Amino acid sequence: MRKGIRRFVHISTCDVYGDASGLVSEVHPQKSLGNVYSQMKIEAEEACWDFHRRGLPLSVLRPTIVYGPFSKYWSIRFATRILSGSWGNLGAGGTGKCNLIYVDDLAMAAIAAVERDSAVGEAFNVNGDDDVTWNEYWERFAAALGRPGLPSVNYPLMRMRSTLATPVRFVARNILTRFRDKVFNVYQRSYAARGAMQATERSLSLTPSLDELRLFRRDCRFANDKLKTRLGFTPRVDLEQGLQATAAWLNHHGFTPGGSGLKQPAASVPVRGPERTLAQSVAG
Repeated sequence: MRKGIRRFVHISTCDVYGDASGLVSEVHPQKSLGNVYSQMKIEAEEACWDFHRRGLPLSVLRPTIVYGPFSKYWSIRFATRILSGSWGNLGAGGTGKCNLIYVDDLAMAAIAAVERDSAVGEAFNVNGDDDVTWNEYWERFAAALGRPGLPSVNYPLMRMRSTLATPVRFVARNILTRFRDKVFNVYQRSYAARGAMQATERSLSLTPSLDELRLFRRDCRFANDKLKTRLGFTPRVDLEQGLQATAAWLNHHGFTPGGSGLKQPAASVPVRGPERTLAQSVAG
């Protein structure tokens, strides 16, 4: 405000709606999911709106699941699980709505919020138009990765593994928090310890958390009507295009068998100039 900034865009999240179900618009009340992430996002929005009331020209974007190149959680993690051969259709456990927005579309929505006066003082759900379940997302992702026909997974067994992994995750997180330097010293010096740590990390990465399992069953669709009408922005990358671009990027960076392993960013859906940089920045 002291510098006279003409537009401020805050990237929030649809997690501010808590465990809402059904069709959720921007007027839905906010509620924490009970974790630090969603609570801090709610508090961040409150701080932003306070400055808006004091004159800051603010817009808030609430993206859903951001997938595409550079997306560690929603692209790389699921690609790793799918390619491991241990991931598949969860049956009733994967019938929740998978609300997806391709990273370039989120970047373009942010640019629209910067440029358009109609965005000032408004919050927008940033969600794509594809209405798919999590099972459908994994099936289509697998096909893009050249692994069509995912196996069926025993959901009760998967849930039991997730439950057993919960205390392991808790202990590992606390050990790393308190003894990070010592742990990495052992990791570097001991081949056996390094192998054990890598095996544990791989096992945990392939096992969904209980929070993930709840998400995979959740019947919730985030409305994007306001994004189109008030902001005047319509997502342009459909799921087929987004998954093909994501698979090409994963292959380029060596995440897939036979991938090149190159370390330079690969192009996704053609985007130029600062839009490409912003897409890389917000992918999460």
